[in-house]
Amino acid sequence: EVIINAFFNHPNDASVVNGCCFAIKNFTHEESNVRSFRLVDGLLEGLQKTIETTEDSNAKADAMGILEIFEASESDDYYLENQVLESISLIEIEDYRTMADEKMKQVIGLMEEYGW
Repeated sequence: EVIINAFFNHPNDASVVNGCCFAIKNFTHEESNVRSFRLVDGLLEGLQKTIETTEDSNAKADAMGILEIFEASESDDYYLENQVLESISLIEIEDYRTMADEKMKQVIGLMEEYGW
């Protein structure tokens, strides 16, 4: 939260923006952090603005890398959501007395694997 606040409150301070981009990039090694950052209003636009306006090559590279990670994460989540919905629809079609519990465990396992 402190990093995000600094990023938004000091958009014209190159050293703050650089430090924030570096810190955000380091937090993106954990998928749950990526999902949290993706939910921050205005962060994508702020990173895009950083890419367009900063003269700091490190901040620009970090911002570009973060956006790429966000895009990949969003794509993974979309794929996962489709898998889960498809699995649930298959479970609903099957006779509930035959292997429904096993299918449900597979769906739950997949969701846990992706931190959903």
